[in-house]
Amino acid sequence: LTAVAFSLIPISAELGLVVLILLIFLLNLFKQAARGPVVALMPDIIPGDYRSEANGVINTMGGIAAIVGTVGLARLMDVTIPVPG
Repeated sequence: LTAVAFSLIPISAELGLVVLILLIFLLNLFKQAARGPVVALMPDIIPGDYRSEANGVINTMGGIAAIVGTVGLARLMDVTIPVPG
């Protein structure tokens, strides 16, 4: 769902500012709905000695995903779509 919402950002900008804001809200909701259970399950799956490293891996992967998403969105900025305003 997160990927679908992310891919609809350029289209929503064409439909209006309110639609864009609602879509970004849904995008963040979907992202956090997926991340919460993953982070909560980590202590149940990982042995105690490796929890610190596992937490670092989870946070690093989240950071990498944010960078990849930003770069992907930057490529979409070349698309000419009128933004209301």
